[in-house]
Amino acid sequence: MVVAIGGDPLKPSTLVTDAARSILAAVKTAGVPRYLGVTGTAEMPSKTLIGRLSTFILRLTPVGNAIRDHDGAYALVSQSGLDWMLAGCPWVKEGPRRGGYKTSLVFPGGNKFIYPPDVADLFVRELTAKAHSGQVVGLWY
Repeated sequence: MVVAIGGDPLKPSTLVTDAARSILAAVKTAGVPRYLGVTGTAEMPSKTLIGRLSTFILRLTPVGNAIRDHDGAYALVSQSGLDWMLAGCPWVKEGPRRGGYKTSLVFPGGNKFIYPPDVADLFVRELTAKAHSGQVVGLWY
């Protein structure tokens, strides 16, 4: 199961959390063993002061609405008992498949972005390789 859902990051919402709750229930009922979804980089650990500070500061801005919503979904997915992987996306902007994106299990901080076709590329790779079970994998250029 691949889930890519989101709302306006500047408005309060529980769309991502509510969708994860409903989708996880359906996935378990249907016996689907794997859940792949999109989250933000705030769900990733950061080993640098810049990374930790940027996540902390973002939580205080209107983007904090989206972070809190993704926090709720992350809690549900990570405790679901399913085999899961989340793509930790920074700013997702419109653009063509570019390839050559970087992946990491740790967010280094900074203003990073990714295009949707490259997020899809990571999902296709993960569906075939299962390289990151139970992890948030960040991707950016």
